Amino acid sequence: DAVPTAVAALRTLDADGRKLAVEVLGGVPDPRGAEALAATLGDDDPNVRQAAAEALGASALAGEDARKTAVRALRSVLPRAEPMLKLASLGALARVGASLEWKLLAPHLGDPLLRGAVLAASARCVEPACGEALVEALFDPNVAHARAAMTALAEWMHAAMGKGLSIDAIAAKLQARDAGARVRAILAGAA
Repeated sequence: DAVPTAVAALRTLDADGRKLAVEVLGGVPDPRGAEALAATLGDDDPNVRQAAAEALGASALAGEDARKTAVRALRSVLPRAEPMLKLASLGALARVGASLEWKLLAPHLGDPLLRGAVLAASARCVEPACGEALVEALFDPNVAHARAAMTALAEWMHAAMGKGLSIDAIAAKLQARDAGARVRAILAGAA
């Protein structure tokens, strides 16, 4: 019952009210809410846009159509969004289990604010370039980024093998860089 009222509020309230309506829609799994949240990614207020992106991360609870709506909308804002909306979008895309192409992720890898989220999202991108970037990030001097790369690389390798792709080139890069020693250092907290 709350969904139509919250959707209507997105058109009539001020920014604070719209943000509250977004939070309501994010807490109620409903395809109509996912559609409204997707449209709200273009709101005039950056806080409302960010809240809408975060709320779309729960859209899968409303079913596959709502999940697809969320993925399509979040992917579309990622290239042009402001940094905080990009961060919220990457987090939401991860929560709905979206697979992103490397060409969509790569431009954001160098941004210190987005690097960890991009590394985490890379786990579901089975392109070889993504695997290579994860190997490089395993040696990142920032331990949090190295940990994110380590976790994502394990998931990436599992996904690639599950799709029948060869991981020989990635395994060779790991061996050439003595990744085993790096992983032990990361796990020991001495990285």
